[in-house]
Amino acid sequence: MESGKRIEYIDLMKGICIILVVMNNSGVLAELPDNMRFFDTLAMGRMPLYFLLSGLFFKRYGSFMPFLRRKFKLLVVPILVFGALGGLLIQTVPWTQWSLGNITRPSQWVAYLTSYTNIPLWFLRALFMGSLMMYVLHMLAERGARGIVAATAISVALSALTIAYATRWLPSESESVHKFVYRIGVFNGAAMLPYLFIGHLAVRLGVLKLDRRKRGAVRTAVLLALCSGVGCAVIDPGTVSWCFLVFDTSVSSIIMCPVLTILFVWAVAFLLQRLPYVSYMGRYSIVVLVTHYPMLRMLIDPGLDIRLAALITLAVMPGVIWLCVRYIPWACAQYVEKHMR
Repeated sequence: MESGKRIEYIDLMKGICIILVVMNNSGVLAELPDNMRFFDTLAMGRMPLYFLLSGLFFKRYGSFMPFLRRKFKLLVVPILVFGALGGLLIQTVPWTQWSLGNITRPSQWVAYLTSYTNIPLWFLRALFMGSLMMYVLHMLAERGARGIVAATAISVALSALTIAYATRWLPSESESVHKFVYRIGVFNGAAMLPYLFIGHLAVRLGVLKLDRRKRGAVRTAVLLALCSGVGCAVIDPGTVSWCFLVFDTSVSSIIMCPVLTILFVWAVAFLLQRLPYVSYMGRYSIVVLVTHYPMLRMLIDPGLDIRLAALITLAVMPGVIWLCVRYIPWACAQYVEKHMR
């Protein structure tokens, strides 16, 4: 995701996003009082924001097969490695009901490799499928204004149809259908596809070239942060899960909560540019994504307070990042980032 010099505030945005992911998966955000809608909105919009940030650096890398190989190494390999490692870690610590029969069942390994155990890996699967769709949209967008309009319409239509299916028809389906929909990632990727495409459009419009030193840039960012922050505090996000395709809220909230989250986080990150710890977490957000959930489960399952578990996980994460990047970069997308740009 680099092109020469890193864009520091993008790392900060990713860091804010991945910390929200950790806090949400620990259960801390769910325990906040009902009057703290601001954080509920940020929690609802964190995954679309992550999709948009991925779209900022989307490239086709020539023909389809090189693109597919790259995306496989970047997104599928971490699923295979940390699906297995995370599942084994969660189910073989001393306080679980471990048994050799449990981890030798084929169904158990299906659960590992489809992120039924290390749940946050669903996002990489959705991003992989979304990237395949984005490949086609990117080809359309290169054909000029009409292509951009067509690609935008297709992404919005696919998202709307997916959300409609998840809201109206999926609840009545059998459990096996629910598992199939969850495991393939196509529906999750389609639901958030507009944000992936918007990220690409933002680059075309020169958003990444914005400079704090330009006249009025700081004032505009401050105003945007204030307005979007107020919006996050007053809107009702309802109950939404991009992972399990649950959308128990209004259509306006499904649209506006991610938009407000994106605007708020973007404006704040643009103003601050860099916060060492948060920016570091953002730079290696994939490592955090694939490792944090087993750590949380190991701490929470024995009975540790969820807030303390979240703090411990966030505290040790820089060390976990260093170990992963140092010894298994190929398993957490770092080899791809360094050697295949």
